[in-house]
Amino acid sequence: MSHLTEIPEVVVKPGNMINYWSTKLKLGALLLALALYVYGLLFIKTIYMKSKRLDHVMAMAMETEKLFSNVHSIDQNLAGKLERLDSQNLAEKMERQDELLDGY
Repeated sequence: MSHLTEIPEVVVKPGNMINYWSTKLKLGALLLALALYVYGLLFIKTIYMKSKRLDHVMAMAMETEKLFSNVHSIDQNLAGKLERLDSQNLAEKMERQDELLDGY
């Protein structure tokens, strides 16, 4: 005889395996799956909303940059026109001074 003792075999029927999970365990697993599903949906929706917000901010930044560029070009044009006007006024003043000096 061997030094190992024999263990009786236990036959598990498929019906017993299906009912192995208790009702509370099934409900807990269902709630956990539902919570993970809702969390996943909210996570994806949040990422989508943030990307739309960032796109909107980027569009506003591009529009602001375009407006700054327009203001800069207007400022340069105005500075050039003022410089020409100052040079014309200076030339007119010099002509008047020359006329006044010629009169003496």
